[in-house]
Amino acid sequence: MSIRYYISSKNIDARAFVYAISKHWQIESMHWMLDMKMNEDASRIRRGNAAGIISGIKKMALNLLRDYKSFKAGLKRKRKKAAVSTCYIEEVLAACAALGFWCEKNSNLTET
Repeated sequence: MSIRYYISSKNIDARAFVYAISKHWQIESMHWMLDMKMNEDASRIRRGNAAGIISGIKKMALNLLRDYKSFKAGLKRKRKKAAVSTCYIEEVLAACAALGFWCEKNSNLTET
């Protein structure tokens, strides 16, 4: 068993505090994945909204590859396969579209 201490200026009850800590570590986990798998910390993009846009694209790519289950491999192998195979990218996008991934999670982007 380990003991961890957290400090916050928020005046919230224990249940809300546990929820906030859980959400914090979910975000940290996503950032770790983006840095380790997408090398996000090494990005030199700094102008305007470009960094946010590229970060969003990387998050979407990470989620698409992670959710695609037909090719049983780690994210590193999936990224390499996507880099050399347009057929694989088409399979990933088609599978996600068939599951309603794009329409439900990004409905504000598909409206015309």
